[in-house]
Amino acid sequence: MNNPMDALNKAAADIKLSFSPDQHLMAYEQSLELVAQVEARLAKHGRSLPKWAYKNIIVPLTLIVRGAQSILAEVTNLIVAIFALLFLAVIAQGLLPNMDRDIFLIILLLVMLLIVMVVIFPAPSLYCSEGINSKYISTVHKQLSQWNEMTIKRVELIAKNVKIFEERTQRRLVIFRWLLAAGWALVSIFTTELVKSLAAVPPRVIDTAPLLPSLFLVGTIFLIVDFYARGHDIVYRSIELGCNEAIAQIDRHEIRQALKNIT
Repeated sequence: MNNPMDALNKAAADIKLSFSPDQHLMAYEQSLELVAQVEARLAKHGRSLPKWAYKNIIVPLTLIVRGAQSILAEVTNLIVAIFALLFLAVIAQGLLPNMDRDIFLIILLLVMLLIVMVVIFPAPSLYCSEGINSKYISTVHKQLSQWNEMTIKRVELIAKNVKIFEERTQRRLVIFRWLLAAGWALVSIFTTELVKSLAAVPPRVIDTAPLLPSLFLVGTIFLIVDFYARGHDIVYRSIELGCNEAIAQIDRHEIRQALKNIT
């Protein structure tokens, strides 16, 4: 049976909680706060700067850097595999000079396929959490724990709000990618004209000075947008996983309370 003193203590705690500033935060405000907390966890440097500089310069640059680190960590494995393949090919050609060329090419192709399989199709556990740090998840979990009125439904509502923020972010990134696609299309038209001029008899002369800078500019912006998108993904996935962790903790607490009441 429930102890009357426990009931009184719980009622007093609820009254005290009702006067807590956090109690009156809207789920919308709490959702924004979670995004800001994870951003701050990612961008640990530059917090002494003015708020506008930190938010508009340091945080976006940090998202780009974190995204680049995450993507390059995956690409690095591919680059290492390619160099390993070339190294093996050179070694094999030196050690097996008398081997039939067709057999050598078949063996080389099999080794190449093996490396491709290992690099491009790894176990999900090796890459599914790339860029996501347990510290980021812990930041979300701790912040939710500080809001004392948290229930499973409340956490789910906050996660739903963050999902709406993510959808708005994705729409913005889609616009960036469409603009890049339009820029790439313009560069492609110029490249096509260049190829036609070289294939013409006699060859036509076209000014190629703008070509390389244009290719470099479009390619660089494409990489920056991709890195920025991965940085955003790290933020939102960290919040999603942190909310799941908070729900699991609340669920464990409710089970313990239910068992305690039974006994």
